[in-house]
Amino acid sequence: MEIYQGKGSCKLLFRPPKKADECLAGYFIRIAEGNGFAHLGHLLNYAGLNWKNNRAPIHQILSGQYELAPLLNALGLPEYQSNISKIYQSFQRGIDTPYILAKYPRVCPQCLDEQGYCKFQWALLPIVVCSRHKRVLIDINPTTAKRLRWYRPHVSKFDDETSLIMENEKLAPLKLLRHSQYFESLLPGNHKGTVHRTPIVLTDLTFREALSLIHFIAHYQTRLEGSSFNLVSLHNYDLAYVYEQVWKTLETWPDNFYSLLSQYVDNPMSRKGKAGLSNHFRDLYERLHRQNAYSDVLDR
Repeated sequence: MEIYQGKGSCKLLFRPPKKADECLAGYFIRIAEGNGFAHLGHLLNYAGLNWKNNRAPIHQILSGQYELAPLLNALGLPEYQSNISKIYQSFQRGIDTPYILAKYPRVCPQCLDEQGYCKFQWALLPIVVCSRHKRVLIDINPTTAKRLRWYRPHVSKFDDETSLIMENEKLAPLKLLRHSQYFESLLPGNHKGTVHRTPIVLTDLTFREALSLIHFIAHYQTRLEGSSFNLVSLHNYDLAYVYEQVWKTLETWPDNFYSLLSQYVDNPMSRKGKAGLSNHFRDLYERLHRQNAYSDVLDR
């Protein structure tokens, strides 16, 4: 398909409207695909991004950190407000986990087949199941075991042109489905209300607070099993298993949590003891100490 340069801006022959719940990186893949670009990096380079090797700031695009207005304007596309930006910005303060976005894309092949676009919810780490089709999201090629990438030529195919298919036709475990539905219910603009049978300990928590609690427990539970919780490197099925185990703990709160902590003396978070907690969570004691010191100065 021919692409031509207009006066003062780029011209695209294919400019589809963006869906309300569409992932922006996935939207760029759709536009790149429809206009004959090899992947979204080439599209953004054409619009003036000029990153080395046609790369793109995927994480910054998803989180709303990158100022996209000039690129969107150059491509003749409407302005856009990131659906995830408010949630992501809330993680920049307080004591919490720094991880919210998946490093690689996860998709529901059935949704892509029916609707033709990637949903922004799939980019959020705790949402591991498609709430519509009740199956675990796909992030690896079942044939080659390679990751699904943002730099693919087609929104509904792997890099090697292989069509996306479900690895497992079985429905996701009920606890895991509730876990994903719970976090979807916390997204801005979601008015579906409380998820059925949500653990009482999660009542009235924000997205940030709930995810911080869950990741704290996940870190320790995997530690007890002799491994570590490197969540951004886990395949989605492995991450889903960890979240499911945490949800089981939350459902019997506080008994299971007390049982978990009773093992801490013999099994600290890491070989460094308390330092293991600081690996993914800011040091609570240090922050409180600084706050108290600041309050003392004000009182004087």
